[in-house]
Amino acid sequence: MATLNFHVRHEVTPDRVWDVVSAIGKGTEIEHVTQFDRQLSRLRQIGLITSKGEAELTENGQEMLRIGSRRLEAVWDLLHFFHFMRWKVSNPIQDTMFFTYFEYCNLLYSRREVELSTQREILAAEMTSRISTSPYFADEISKLAKGAVSLSVNSLSGVEHWLEKLTPEVIINKRFALRHYCSPELLLMALSYMTEITDAQLGIEQPLSEDRRELLCRICLIDEAALDQMLDWLFPEYPDWVQPGTRTGSYGRFVRVMQLPSLKDLLR
Repeated sequence: MATLNFHVRHEVTPDRVWDVVSAIGKGTEIEHVTQFDRQLSRLRQIGLITSKGEAELTENGQEMLRIGSRRLEAVWDLLHFFHFMRWKVSNPIQDTMFFTYFEYCNLLYSRREVELSTQREILAAEMTSRISTSPYFADEISKLAKGAVSLSVNSLSGVEHWLEKLTPEVIINKRFALRHYCSPELLLMALSYMTEITDAQLGIEQPLSEDRRELLCRICLIDEAALDQMLDWLFPEYPDWVQPGTRTGSYGRFVRVMQLPSLKDLLR
């Protein structure tokens, strides 16, 4: 039986992770970074350093370092994206920690605004319920003792660390609220993710149905009313990867994803 771990370590933070990436990129020591071994573990999980042997940057790790030298705010958006999309429906009992990240973002999105300082216990209980009743883990959880799955507020903090780095902010003074725009790079990667999980064809117009619009907004943590303007900003930035559709209809807008982007395509 797979070991289910839904806890998101709160001692793993964006700044510490970035210090490790920067140090490896420069060929310097990483032992000065607080709990560097846990930062390394997270970096291996999201594919920025090699999974085995001596810690070395993967191609994605090298590209992230390049992006950070151009615009560090984009790094925080992209690290959030890598966390959000890591858990897969196709293999649900793997990377279950990232299900917590994914589902907590979904919960916050559904609330739109929430005072985290006073609601954490309620949110932790809601997250525990969502995990315990999820059909993705039903077989494994049924074999555990009652109450074995219980999420703490520390796990929520482990997600919030990454959200607190986003620009523009979604968390200010322990209050979460959807934002009105995000980086074009995050929206581009969200469109790529949407294309993959919906099995849409590259180069073919996709209708931005209500479900697809919501997915993009959940990933980017933006208000749905801001999406159309964000798309208008995105198209001229990355025309080789995404283009506006030529049609409108009952679904509203259409988009055409020409090719799936990777980190090497961003901020060139």
